[in-house]
Order: sequence, then C-alpha cells, then structure tokens
Amino acid sequence: MEQENFFVWKDSPVFLCWNESVKKGLFFWTHHNVAVTLHGIIHIIYIIEKFFNMNIKRSYSLSQINAYAMQHGLMMGVWNIATMVSLVLGLQSGLLSMLSFILLIGTPFFAYVLTKRYRKVSIDYSGLFTLTQGFMHTFLTFFYGSLWLAVFVYVYMAYLDNGFLVDSYLQYLARPEVKEAMEQAAWKEQVEPLLAGNTIENVVESFRSLPPTYYVLMCINTCLVWSPALSLFIGWLTRKNRC
Repeated sequence: MEQENFFVWKDSPVFLCWNESVKKGLFFWTHHNVAVTLHGIIHIIYIIEKFFNMNIKRSYSLSQINAYAMQHGLMMGVWNIATMVSLVLGLQSGLLSMLSFILLIGTPFFAYVLTKRYRKVSIDYSGLFTLTQGFMHTFLTFFYGSLWLAVFVYVYMAYLDNGFLVDSYLQYLARPEVKEAMEQAAWKEQVEPLLAGNTIENVVESFRSLPPTYYVLMCINTCLVWSPALSLFIGWLTRKNRC
C-alpha cells in the first residue's frame, strides 16, 4: 500500500510540474527573470532616492559593485555551505541542528558586515553611499552566494549523498517526539491536506528519484524569494548621506 501511495504522489500535478520545469530549462528562464527583476527594482530605488534627494548623482561604478559582490559572494557561499552541511548533519545531532539555526539566523547579519566592508572602499569624495549601492551589492552577494551553494549541492547530490539526506530525514521523522508532534491537531489541519492522502514518509521517500538539478533550482529560487527584501533593508541600514 505504501509503495502504491508513493507512485501516486510521483504522478501528482505538483511533482510533474517541478519535473517538467527542470527538463524544459526553467533554470535558464529563472536567470533571465533575475536580470529583469533586478533591473526594475534598481530603477525604482533610484527614483525614490531622487525624490528624497534631488542633488544625488549616479557616481558609483556598476562594475565595481559587481566585482566586490563576486568576492563577497564567495564568502557568502562558504557561509551557505556551512549552513547546509550543519542542517543536514543536524538531523542526527542536536548540537549541529542548533549550529545550523544560528548560521541561518546570522546570514543577514553576515551580509550586513560584508556590505559595510564594501562601503568603506567605495564611498565617493562626497561621502555618499546610496541605497541603490547597498541594495545592489547585497542582492548580488546573496545571488553569487546561492550559485556557490548550488554548485556544492549539485556535486553533493549527484556524487556524494547516496541517499544519506533522505535516510537521515526518515530517521528524524521516526523519533518519538517528532511522531507525537505530528499527531497534534495543528499538524493534521495544516499539513495533511497538502499530502494528497499520502504520508510524510512517502513524500520524503519520493525525493530519492529527484535529479540534482531540482535541488539546484530550489537553492536559487529560495534566494530570489527572500533576498530582495533583505537587500533593501540592509541597503537602507548601510546608506550614508555625508562624511
């Protein structure tokens, strides 16, 4: 019966949609939309800056922002990889689980530190560091960091994992305290309707058949969801109007 439910979920619209998206090259389509979205957001921010400060001039270098973002993106990639490794291993270790939580929460603060480092070397003769500069540097740092994480995830899932991630998660779900939590009414009301009659174990088991590109796409899409808002906030915090 469990095997039968597993194949039913594999044929569900959600699974097929993701699978076809990967096959049709949604990865490259996503990159195109990254450029279009970033271009639009930058112009909106620049218009806002012009509204509040009519004397502002675009004196910064886009190539300089990109160059520093690539360097800091490598640092962010290492941070993201450390977070991912501790998250996976944390399924079997409470200490590493806590470490992964700390690293995850600390990601915006690390990005803030990197943007402030960039501000020190890029601030112009007038002492200005604009919201646009802060946003662009932070967003690109997050984006390049997600690319490094995506490369790591692809190599890991394609050649190193050998089912370790799914096995670890199934062992985590088998813990008595986790089973007790899943029996609560809130869990059943919120999660069970999404499972389409399957168990969470069957859904996790189905991840074994997903290609590594699925996880790569998930890493980049996750970055695109939360990084614009964080970048805007960090850009606001790091802006500087005068020396």
